[in-house]
Amino acid sequence: MRRFPLKRGSTRLLLEQVHAHRAVLLVILFLFILSSAFDGLSIGLLVPLLGSLQGLASGDLSPTFARWMPSALADAPVRWQAMVA
Repeated sequence: MRRFPLKRGSTRLLLEQVHAHRAVLLVILFLFILSSAFDGLSIGLLVPLLGSLQGLASGDLSPTFARWMPSALADAPVRWQAMVA
């Protein structure tokens, strides 16, 4: 059983509450969008930084570790190589 059963006027009550606090809701929505934009920007700046820390050349798409891994696993069983690949 629901703790707060829905009544016929509950939608109207909700809309009245939203209308009463419209400015606050718009500020919250704006801050959510701004936060998402900064998250995207930070990831966009983090990827080149990590690439430079791992010794990634400008035209190279794989970090040093990824180029080293196949030669290190050459003697490993095929099952392990398949799991890593």
